[in-house]
Amino acid sequence: GPQSILTTIADQSISDITLKVYSEHIAGKVELILEGNEEVSPKIPEIIKALAKTRDGALPKLPGEYSNKIILTGDYQVGKTSLIKRFVENSFGKDYISTMGVQISKKTVNLTDKNIMTFIIWDIGGQSFQMAPYRSRFYSGANAAFIIIDRSRPGNLKSVEKWYNDIKKSIPKNIPIIIVGNKSDLIDQLVISEDEIKEVAKEFGFHFILTSAKTGESVNDAFLYVAYRVIENL
Repeated sequence: GPQSILTTIADQSISDITLKVYSEHIAGKVELILEGNEEVSPKIPEIIKALAKTRDGALPKLPGEYSNKIILTGDYQVGKTSLIKRFVENSFGKDYISTMGVQISKKTVNLTDKNIMTFIIWDIGGQSFQMAPYRSRFYSGANAAFIIIDRSRPGNLKSVEKWYNDIKKSIPKNIPIIIVGNKSDLIDQLVISEDEIKEVAKEFGFHFILTSAKTGESVNDAFLYVAYRVIENL
């Protein structure tokens, strides 16, 4: 509830930023559990460790405002639009509406009291055949990318290579790319395991994160991770 207190015990060698990253993530999980979301995983994602490490050295000491174009790719019905809606509006719609072409959303986040990040989020339609001629235009200028899979759909993990190649054709420079294993709340319907996603992520040299647009689990973490990676690469 609003009066709850989270106490974190850590080794004295842990940096303040690392402690803050872990505490914020755990507090988010506790909040979801208190709201009655029984599907929330008790595990700390590996990307949180990467986020702590990146965040520890990414932000400049001088105030700054940054813009971050993120492209969300993946097959149709993997939950791209729902992830964006959860991040931008903190809401979830049950009705599926296919994205035709591209939809653009925007959200500004205070990373610190002196550093502001504006996310320009491009929701790329997953219809491979119809949209293939236009996607290179949508990808242009992107600073980071999500390749989103539906963990309840057999074989969906195989599409990671297709979307990675699609991105690289239009963006030759190296940008942060993460695999997002979405719909992780569908416990009884999951057919793609965390270990399988981890193996594919390792093959491509990506980080990965398991999310649920429905509950909101780890959605903010995914966007914050790429935000700090983008700043780190400036």
